[in-house]
Parts: sequence; C-alpha cells; structure tokens
Amino acid sequence: MIRRILVGDNERVIVTRNRRFDTILAPGVSWLYGLGVDWEVHNTRSPELVSEWTDFLAAKRPDVTAAHFTVVETGDTEVAVVSLDGKVARVVSPGRRVLYWRDSVEVTFERIDVAAEPEVPARLVAPLTRLGAASLAVFTLVEEGKRGLVHLDGRLIRELGAGAYAFWAAVARPVVTVTELRRQTLEVAGQEILTADKVAIRV
Repeated sequence: MIRRILVGDNERVIVTRNRRFDTILAPGVSWLYGLGVDWEVHNTRSPELVSEWTDFLAAKRPDVTAAHFTVVETGDTEVAVVSLDGKVARVVSPGRRVLYWRDSVEVTFERIDVAAEPEVPARLVAPLTRLGAASLAVFTLVEEGKRGLVHLDGRLIRELGAGAYAFWAAVARPVVTVTELRRQTLEVAGQEILTADKVAIRV
C-alpha cells in the first residue's frame, strides 16, 4: 500500500510502523509504503510536543530528538523558566521533561534550583506575574512603611523591605506576613468595673 502525505510549513508528522516509531516528516510531500503505517500530525505553532512518544524519543532516540526538538528537563528540586521568542511563556515543574519543536519559535530556558534559591530573581517577578498560578510562585507586595516576614515550610528565612517579591512554591510552601510599622490610632471601648469598696468606675 502506498500513501501520500502532504506536510505543511507549520506541521510535523510522527510516523509509526506496527506501533513502533519510524521517523518524523518535515514539510513537503512524502510517500509511505507498506502496511501497519500510522501517523500523528502536529501543528508547530503549538510548540510543545504532546504525544505518547515524548519520553520514548528523549530516552531512546537522542539523534531524532536533537534534530527536531529543544529538550527542557528538570531535576527534583528544579524549575525551568521557558521563553518563546524572548518572552517568558511557561514554568516547567520539578521532575519533568518537555520537548519543543525546533524552527517554529526560538526556545530558550533557564533552570533554577528552587531548594537552594527559594526567592524568584527580581528580573523574573514581573514576567511571571502574567502567568498567575502557572508560575509556581507566590507573589507579595510590601508597601512603604511596612515589613514582610517570609516563612518557608514554617521556618523564618528573611525580612522584606518595601517592594515586589515572589517565592517559588514548587517544592516548599512560602508564606509572607506583612506587618504595619507606622504608628496607628485605635479606639478602645470603655469598661465599667467595681473597686474593692464597691464603687463603680469607668476606665
């Protein structure tokens, strides 16, 4: 059996034969021969490879992986901040492996050991804020006249002055308590009490 496959400029095709990996097709016209041939079409405008073959390719076919993908892999205490075309797009959690198609976008990444460096670098605080919960970080803003106390897994690690901060929540649980240092006026309600000789007074 002969099959003709047309692969577009923003597509790649993973070809399998009898449920075993065979090849990856680049843009153009390809002809596939034989029985038991299947394929997956992937749109590279979604640059992350989502496939059952992800781990197989990275572990068993490093030649194919190097030719077609940028591999982002994290250790048990690491996160990876991934940028696509120079813009922060994702944080990869600890113990993960993600493959990004080459040539679709420029993929760069930075691995950070969050156990050794629990605070998010200041240059990444604003970009990661846009990601929300997907940033794997806890954000806090300490206003002028206040101080913040940072606890990591219940242990006090530092005091914060005024400014914007973020702490990684990927392997530990950061809690920031903000305390007011400026003088405050409080109203205290009066109370009536009896003295020892039974005289009522108001305090």
